[in-house]
Amino acid sequence: MKIVDATDGKILPTTIENFTTGEIRDAYNRSIEALDRVVPEPTIGESTLSYARRAANAAKRALPRADPLSRLDFAEVPDSALRTLSNELLRNISTAVLDPETTAPGELRMVPIRNTENNLVERRFIGRDSFVKGLGLPSRRVTAINAPARENLMAAYGMSGGRGR
Repeated sequence: MKIVDATDGKILPTTIENFTTGEIRDAYNRSIEALDRVVPEPTIGESTLSYARRAANAAKRALPRADPLSRLDFAEVPDSALRTLSNELLRNISTAVLDPETTAPGELRMVPIRNTENNLVERRFIGRDSFVKGLGLPSRRVTAINAPARENLMAAYGMSGGRGR
């Protein structure tokens, strides 16, 4: 099964100006939808490049603090590097969503993952601790089964020990 990238496999065009603000917003919203976050809407008269910078600054909050892109201010990034860093940001967000270290202790996050082969949605629950951890009860371990010494194990429990019958 292939895990779909946050951008649905789309690569940003050679210049980010070829993307509309709606396409940029959709790409970032798809990457952070599992975190119940959205990027802000574009304002009237806002250029594509300025909106791409503002959306990237909003989306980078989904990254863990250890990620170098989380400390980058996209408003100061040159136009030539914005496309590359936006693609890198989308890739890092899609991996951070599946990282259990990005959840709060005791919290489970449902991450929908679409299978590209049959278009089914698999829902994975990501968290630091397994939800079945508390379901286990302390119990004894069976180290050996004691059977009478002169009989074989099958006969001791009333089972036929024949071969191939």
